Amino acid sequence: MNNPRYRRTKEKSPVQGKGFYIAMAACLIAIGTAAWMTFDSIHSLTDLPDPSSASAFSSSQLNIGSSQPDVNAVDRPVSGVPANPNSSAAPASSQAESKVPVNHPVTASSAPAAESKAPASSSEPKNKSFLMPVAGRVTKPFGDSLYSLTFGDWRAHNGVDLAANKGSNVLSIGEGTITKAFSDDMLGYVVVASYDDLEVWYCGLGSNPSVKVGENVRAGQVIGAVADVPSETAEESHLHLEIHKDGKPIEPLAAIGQESKLPSAEES
Repeated sequence: MNNPRYRRTKEKSPVQGKGFYIAMAACLIAIGTAAWMTFDSIHSLTDLPDPSSASAFSSSQLNIGSSQPDVNAVDRPVSGVPANPNSSAAPASSQAESKVPVNHPVTASSAPAAESKAPASSSEPKNKSFLMPVAGRVTKPFGDSLYSLTFGDWRAHNGVDLAANKGSNVLSIGEGTITKAFSDDMLGYVVVASYDDLEVWYCGLGSNPSVKVGENVRAGQVIGAVADVPSETAEESHLHLEIHKDGKPIEPLAAIGQESKLPSAEES
């Protein structure tokens, strides 16, 4: 029993001692620590801030560059980029440009067509050819201030005097309608006929005209006969012809288109 060789063969192996278990525990602790650090690192990566936020790009949070945080980097807008990239609003410069109209060249097809001139209405009155009521010359023209031999003064002459012997026929100047027949102290017996917008006064006729009021007359039809004009008795025998338009006397020969066809009193 006291043999040393025998005792050595009975001693416990180092693997079976307490040191083995201590080493094994240390290894397990190291493995657990490494696993925890790995898990913590992965968890930290999932907690990174949302990159859509402008403040997420500060160098202090990403540990880029200096370790001191840049206080001016927070909420600093990037030039030309809106603070919220998810926003659909365009940059101010693009919005301003969108309000400026684009000047497209105007082509011939886009230009408004020139308005065509409307044809003359068929209802417009046509020029009529009027006759002279008597064949005599002009003895006294139309005017605002003419000398009167009968009254010996200057006064308006609202018609034209056409030389004609007493009893000569007075003819209708065109197709019209007899509208009036009356006796006047200054003009004698007057027959009035309407020709469209013209009202013709045949003055100084006999009191027994050849037409009646309301009668339609044709061009050249006899209206009456030359007699006397009371306000112009000092003048030679004549027909006093007046033409009114819109209630006012106008130049008779110009109105019927005969002004250039008859000589004046001075030329006779």
